Order: sequence, then C-alpha cells, then structure tokens
Amino acid sequence: MDLFGEVFRVHPPGNPPPKTVPGAITGWAGLVRVDGTVYTWMGAPIGPALVNQTAFEYTSTRSRFTLEINNAVSMNVTFTSPVTPNDFMRGSLPYSYMEVDVSSIDGHVHDVQLYTDIPAEWVSGNRGSVAQWNYRVIQQSVSPIPAPTTTAKGSKPTKAPPGQQHKTFGTKKNYDGWKSSVIHVQSQVHGSPSYSASTMHQSSTPKTTVSTPSAQPTQSSGIAYHKVYRQTQLLFSETNDQADWGKWYYMTSNTTALTHESGADTAVRGQFISSGNLSNTADTNYRAINDAYPVFGFAINLGSVGANSVNSLFGLSLNQEQAIQFQGASGVVPVPSLWTSYFASDLDAISFFYNDYPTVSGIATTFDDQVASDSTAAAGQNYVTITSLAVRQAFGAVQLCGTPNTTYVFLKEISSDGNIQTVDVIFPFHPILLYANPTLLRLLLDPLFINQEAGNWPFAFSVHDLGSHYPNATGHPDGNAEQQPLEECGNMLIMALAYAQRANDNAWLNDHYDILRQWNEYLVEEALVPANQISTDDFAGSLANQTNLALKGIISIEAMAQIANRTVAAARYRNGRQPTAYNTQLWFVPFLVHVLLLRMVRYEAEDLSQSASSCNSATFVTRCTVQSLSYRCYCYDAPGYSQPTESYEREPGAAASYHLALFLRNNASHGLLYNLYCDRELGLGLIPQSVYDIQSAFYPTQELQYGVPLDTRHSYTKDDWEMFCAAISSPSTQSMFVNDLAKWINQTPTNRPFGDLFDANTGDYLGFSFEARPVVGGTFSILALKGAPSSGYYTPPS
Repeated sequence: MDLFGEVFRVHPPGNPPPKTVPGAITGWAGLVRVDGTVYTWMGAPIGPALVNQTAFEYTSTRSRFTLEINNAVSMNVTFTSPVTPNDFMRGSLPYSYMEVDVSSIDGHVHDVQLYTDIPAEWVSGNRGSVAQWNYRVIQQSVSPIPAPTTTAKGSKPTKAPPGQQHKTFGTKKNYDGWKSSVIHVQSQVHGSPSYSASTMHQSSTPKTTVSTPSAQPTQSSGIAYHKVYRQTQLLFSETNDQADWGKWYYMTSNTTALTHESGADTAVRGQFISSGNLSNTADTNYRAINDAYPVFGFAINLGSVGANSVNSLFGLSLNQEQAIQFQGASGVVPVPSLWTSYFASDLDAISFFYNDYPTVSGIATTFDDQVASDSTAAAGQNYVTITSLAVRQAFGAVQLCGTPNTTYVFLKEISSDGNIQTVDVIFPFHPILLYANPTLLRLLLDPLFINQEAGNWPFAFSVHDLGSHYPNATGHPDGNAEQQPLEECGNMLIMALAYAQRANDNAWLNDHYDILRQWNEYLVEEALVPANQISTDDFAGSLANQTNLALKGIISIEAMAQIANRTVAAARYRNGRQPTAYNTQLWFVPFLVHVLLLRMVRYEAEDLSQSASSCNSATFVTRCTVQSLSYRCYCYDAPGYSQPTESYEREPGAAASYHLALFLRNNASHGLLYNLYCDRELGLGLIPQSVYDIQSAFYPTQELQYGVPLDTRHSYTKDDWEMFCAAISSPSTQSMFVNDLAKWINQTPTNRPFGDLFDANTGDYLGFSFEARPVVGGTFSILALKGAPSSGYYTPPS
C-alpha cells in the first residue's frame, strides 16, 4: 500500500543516500539551479553546495521538507504515499508522489531550473545485475476497470457440513524447540513464467498510447516516464530484500519545459550543472547497476520564479503483475497484484495514478486529519507524534493481491527476518487494522488458514510463518521452521475473534472452526505451565513458565469459548450432538486464572514506618501478601514473632511493589505484561481489574530515560508492547508510556526508520536493529480499543 514504507526513507540534502534494510545504497538525487548557481536539495551528489533545510513535518501519509537557498528562494518538497484502507483499488497501487513547490522569498524574481533522478540501484539488490531502461511519453489518461460488485473475500476451502465429525489437520504435538538457524528451501521461480496476469483481465477501456519523443521537447501534454528494470527478471526472488522482478517507473508531466536524459550519474548530473537542462538523449549501453552507475533524470526549466510558487509533480512506482507464490489448497500457485484487476497494463495504472493526484491528495488529507484527531482525543499530541509516524511504515509492509472476488493481504516481516505472513508479527501489527479496517485483518489471516487447512503443516499447533522469505508463501509442509507453539496458537485465536467481533462475521469463524478448535485443544494441554520455548520476543531467548505466555493461553482459551458460541459448536451442544470442550471451560478458565494469580510476586520486607496507626495493638508490619488480589498486611507485636496479632487490607494504590513475575518462582523478575491487552481488546473481562491496577502502578517504578524495559533480563524495550501496556493502564501511566516514546522519537541518536527495539537508557539501537517493521502498527493499540466490545461474551440464539 505504501511503496516507500519498506525501501525508501526520506533523504534530506547532504545525508548519505537511503538504504534498503541490509544496507545497500538506493539513491535519489535532487539539484536546483538558481540564477546560474547549482545546489543540492536531495541526496548526496558530488559537487554542489547544500540548500538549507529550515523545517520538517510529517503526517500519516506525507513528509514535508522546507528548504531555503541563500534566503532568496524557498522549496517545499512533499512526499505523499496515500494510505486508503477502505479503497482497495487505490490501496493496491504501490506508488508514491513527490511534489516540489518553488517560490521567491526575497521580493525578487529568480531564474530557476529543477533537476531530479533515480539510479538503476532501485531494480535489484544485486548491484552486479544488468539493468535495462527506456524513456517514453503516455498520451492518454484512463479510468480503472469497474470491479465486480461482490465484496472482496478470501477464498475458502470446502468445509464439512455442521454436525459432522471434526477434521484434524496437523497431528504432531511434540515441540521441537526453537530452530534458530532453519534453512528452508523455497520453491522459487526464476526467469519468464508461463503464467501472466496481463492476460487475465480484458477491458473495453482503450489502452494508453505511447510515443517515442522527438529530439526536442515539443509535447505539451501527457506523462513522461523513465522505465527501468532488471534485464533478466527473476520472478518471486529478492536479493538483499530488494525485488529482482517488476518494472520501476519514474514519471512527471510532459511539458515544453521538460528535458530528460539517461546515462552515467556524473555525465547526466554534470550536463545539468553546466547548462541547466538535459540533452534529451538515452544511453542504450545496458549494463550492470554498478558499472558507471546509470541514472534517469528529469530537468524542468521553471523560468522566472516570483512570490507565486511554481509546482512540479513526480511519481515513482514498482509494477509487478505477479506478486506472490502461494501454497494453498491447490498446491503452489502464482497470485497477481490486485491492481491488475483494475488496469489492463502498467501504463494504464501509472496514467491513472499520476492524474489521480488531486483526488487522492484529498483522501490522504482526510485520513491524516482522522488519525491526528482521534489520537489527540485518545492520548494527546505526543500520541499523534507516534501514530502518524507509524502509519506508512506499517502499511508499507503489506500488499493487496488476488482479485476483487478472492483478495489476500500478504505481509513481509522486514529487518528482523524476511519471513512472509509471520503470525507473531501480524499480532503486534493488527491494532492498526482494527482501527483502519478490520476486513484487512481477515484478508491477512486467510492465507494462514488456507495453507494449514490444506494439510501443509504437520503439527497440531499453529505455524509461525508461511515462508522463509517474501514473496514465497510456500509454507513449511516438512515442519522445518521456527516454532512458537503457544504464542502462535494464542495469536490466531485472539485475532480471529477480534476480527469477527468487529465485523460480526460469524460465518467466517464457522469456516475455520475445526482448526481453531484444534489449536485451542493444544493450549488446554500446554498453556498452564508453558514449556521452555520462545515467545514473540525470540531475540530475548527461550524461557520456561513465562507468565506472558500463560496469560495469552488463558485468554485464548476463553476466546475459543466465545468463538464456539458464535459457530456450529453452539448448535451441536444445544442439540446434544458432539458435546464440545467449552462446557468444561465454565470451570477450567477460572481455574487457570486462579493459577495465573499465583504468579503474583509476594512482597516481604520489614516496614518500621508502619505503627499503631495501621496496627491497633502492634508495633510492626513485617509482611504483606496477595490474597485474592487484595493486599493483606499482617501485624506483629515485635519483629520475629511467629504469629500475627491482626491483619488489615492495604489500598491497591499503595502497593506499587506488587507485580506479576516474568516467570514462575522468580519473584525478582518482571516484564511488560502486554498480553493482558487481549483481555480488554476482546471485551472478556476475564482478568480481575486488580491485576490491571497492580501492573499500572508498578510500571512507573521501572521507568528509565526512554521507557520501561521489556523485562528484567535487559535494559532494552519494545515500543509496540509498551503501547499495548499503555492502552490498558491508568491515565497517568498511559501518559508516561506515550510521553517517553515521543521523547525517544525526537531525541534518539539513530537516523534510521522507526525502530521498535531500543535501549531504554540510551535510546540507541542494540548491536542489531529492528527497523522499518510493520509491528509499529501496535502503537494504535489505544485507538483500537475504541472499537472493542463492551462485553465480548456472546449468547447463541436459542
């Protein structure tokens, strides 16, 4: 949905060029010539002096730079990546805009020429691969092909009729432990495929007319574009997290003021520096990306610029007809990009995109305003700082695929791994989907259900991901993959119910009831005392008896009870057929909650400050314990007496030392209890309010410079989990979390995309970094609760 969320970072003048996640340079340059002198306004081309950046701001869909040149000329550069959660046609276009406004600010008229280029570095992460390119002009604008009137739905496998025997999918229950160095051979396809999305959709819409430009820029209408691509297309292949297939288009309005050129970076930029224009020539020596670095430039003669700004619009896109390789019920099949259902060709798509700017700009502004207004109302201006920064990065990791009748959303993990459809990345990401459009969450979960229900995963618990590297969602039929049994079973149950509650889509739950039931049965057996295993925080290492995992398991089991109430299971139970396990949950879940509360840390310390004001007939209070989540303190006549003389209740607010332990039998341990959020998200009310109060009072006692550590093992924190905790904390504790994260955003010494893992003391990344990941969608956890049900308990119709 947002092209630059993954591969592009806004690139102020003079800074090193932007990089893809592993560190390969992906340049984008901008020069401006004012009264004969050339300056750099974007990137780091060698030679010209830098303009002065005077301001920067961002919204959910835009980044705006204000630049000045010798206090004489101002440039406003706006990068826009529209986010349209409810408009799948526009949301399927992986395109972004750059708008440049130039005006005089000193009362004089100035002679100005504008230049920008992209290099061949965009086409592959293998800089030795050969790039090819051309330059053309589109003469005709188009409208999208009307989509079918049916609502976009993920395809569904055939289900057994209600009342029949439950189907079993994976059967292996033995947990193999964390496989930290799994090598899973993906079924990748290279070269020209035998299938093509371009032949799938026929339309009466006339195709765009393309012309080869003459030697001089005589055209006064249309869209001029540079097209650049890897000469040998490697379908469904990535190198250093860059796609090795697809066509890049860099475009602008074709006017008499426009000149163009392709060639070596020094030659093309040198031409502009020396003359203020380009030669309208094309370098046809197709070569390796790193061989005399070819670039593809535009120069626009803005002429005499006064106080009224002169505007130029550019667009950048990656067009891939085939998007994903997916193993579903019919084996491994290609899945097209969704935009191919609306446009008959690349050129139709980019023509619509470029001419759509006035309309989609208004849509973007509406979404910007919505996020800002909702965030301010929920948690103040600092929360806007967080959520607005998260939007493009979160949506930049997902891709709309398929057709309007069978639509999927696929997600790339990014940075921490290249996995596709990682369940424990979808989980922290999903609050932004609940806020923006819950249907997107269903479309994201559908491939996981389809793959496993087709028998492509041998274990009884949920799969961790659908493939070791995007875009190959070919699954793990051999079971050779990372395993997070409790984590992923719980995530799938929680997210399935969260979607169904908001969309009132019980039919979808019914379609997947059998496998949801299977995952629940695994949790019933394993969740009470979690085995030594990793959770979503796998970088922190494995741990036995994790409280967070036990909590997730308990909430998930109750979620399954509500799923059962919404599906055929309720009818089966009511009619006396196939009694389910959920009548046993009437006592089993409360029992699990009781066991969970045994993890509450006891506070044992001599407190000489307590006197007869608290203990009527005693001098000392030497021990306070938690009993049924109250704070009962025992009074003694003197230190060391074996029997208390009386006891009294202590107010929850005074018990900030109480907290749930990170793991059982280690009272000194603690951590962010982020899975507690799920109870509130689903409206279950399963966990007593006292636990919320205890944790909320405890977190401020652990606050460091930039937040609360993830747990007692390290000083680093995760901002997605901090915001999960903030969403269910008291107003003061919520403000602490929000203010600390906003402070980190403004003060962090890092210069990389929004990270979700950093040292809470220094604000810096660790020896490794998590950056540009979709999990920042978890910062919308506060807003996502606005749509949570007041009661998640569902009464089946009689």
